[in-house]
Amino acid sequence: MRYFVKKLGIMLITLFVISIVTFWLFHIVPGDPAAMMLGTSASQEQLDDLREELGLDRPLIEQYTEWITGAVHGDFGKSIMYRKPVANLLKGKLSVSLALGAIALALVILIGIPLGVFTAGRKHAISEQLLNFVNILGISIPGFFLSILLIWVFGLILHWFTPGRFVTFARNPVKFLQFMIWPAIAIAIPQTCVLSKYIRTAVIEEVRSDYVRTARSKGSTKFRIMYVHVLKNAIISVVPLIGMIVSGIFSGSIVIEQVFGIPGIGRLLIASVTSRDYPTVQTLVMYIAILILVVNFIVDILIQILDPRIRISR
Repeated sequence: MRYFVKKLGIMLITLFVISIVTFWLFHIVPGDPAAMMLGTSASQEQLDDLREELGLDRPLIEQYTEWITGAVHGDFGKSIMYRKPVANLLKGKLSVSLALGAIALALVILIGIPLGVFTAGRKHAISEQLLNFVNILGISIPGFFLSILLIWVFGLILHWFTPGRFVTFARNPVKFLQFMIWPAIAIAIPQTCVLSKYIRTAVIEEVRSDYVRTARSKGSTKFRIMYVHVLKNAIISVVPLIGMIVSGIFSGSIVIEQVFGIPGIGRLLIASVTSRDYPTVQTLVMYIAILILVVNFIVDILIQILDPRIRISR
């Protein structure tokens, strides 16, 4: 119990540090939100009046205290660019990004694990060498280029979906999935390659264990040994990687949402950074940080459950 309380405390401290760093960094970035809103023709008096209205003329410590106090109570401030509460901007956009991330994560797990086991069972085979080449290629290709390639091939040539025609789940669930599967694939490919390589390495290590030789001597099939005995133990060493994969999925979705024209938090984040919309940027960064920290916290719990050999200090 003390272990989980300690982890929770570290998570809260990490969030606090992230909030300070995020607030400070975006306020020292060159660019004045008031000047961007009013344009180059605005007078100094107009700029000063707008800065006062937005609260940008106050000391940074005062601005941060007001923002973090409101955030704790669910009030994330008012968007400078859209002139509406940040919480209202996130409605709908957050669910779209979470759906995209969930689809991508499902693809990574459903493809990466079997692929890693498959390549581990075919050492020195031509198929294994080919899959290794595909893995390296998948990790190396930038996400935005992969997105453009998918749009060109499957959208413009094969017409399997209409680029730029996003449909909400509430309006048409089938078309929503038909559209979202392609950006999810663009996000999932590099992470799938990473996961399959880790699974392959872990499986090869487990195959050398004594219990595998015992299972073979008892007449167990190769399929049963691989997917019942070996994979169960190999996954334990790969579980911590899930946290990194989730981080990669959400960092990759920021650019890919822009390429595919998906109205999620990634697209909103880029627009907010460009317009120096501090409250929106700070809130979005905190949302992403909370999500990643919660996933890593869950991963830590899963490791304790899956591997009884780990002893938690009491």
